[in-house]
Amino acid sequence: MRYDLVKEPEGTWSVWDKHTRKPADNDGHPAVGLPKEYAVDLQALLESIDMRLKLTRGQIV
Repeated sequence: MRYDLVKEPEGTWSVWDKHTRKPADNDGHPAVGLPKEYAVDLQALLESIDMRLKLTRGQIV
């Protein structure tokens, strides 16, 4: 999996991109300070997009 959920000290959550080692980009905004439910949904969405790109490029057989 490319994206990690990280619990922040304030109790909010962020989604981190393992490839860039930065917060995932959510339409031009870093995915930080999120409620857990939103972060979980965003992670799933980003993972599915990444998987589709890999399938399209033939990186997954």
